[in-house]
Amino acid sequence: MSACPSGDGLDLGDLIDAVDLEPVSDMVVLTILDPGRWEDADRSLRTLENKLDACIAFIVDLEANYPDAAGRSRRIDVVTRHALDDAGQRLIEHAASLTLIQLGVDIRYRRQQ
Repeated sequence: MSACPSGDGLDLGDLIDAVDLEPVSDMVVLTILDPGRWEDADRSLRTLENKLDACIAFIVDLEANYPDAAGRSRRIDVVTRHALDDAGQRLIEHAASLTLIQLGVDIRYRRQQ
């Protein structure tokens, strides 16, 4: 699995920033990176939603594209340098509840220290 070579995060629209196999848990982890400050909250929120949609679509077709992923758990990590606003946090919480129910995929949010 591979990672996006750029650190531009949300500026890359619907591109998944990183896909990796977590060695300890043997879990497939997709990562969304956001180095920005959310100065344009509406734009950042739309872009985060597009990135989450891209990750979910990737996971739906994961085994077709990566047969080695069969049977492995999946997770989406959203990593930000700065705190999300309330709308961003609600988006992640909503997406997390839907993906866990529908796909068995966990979404985790954390601020990069």
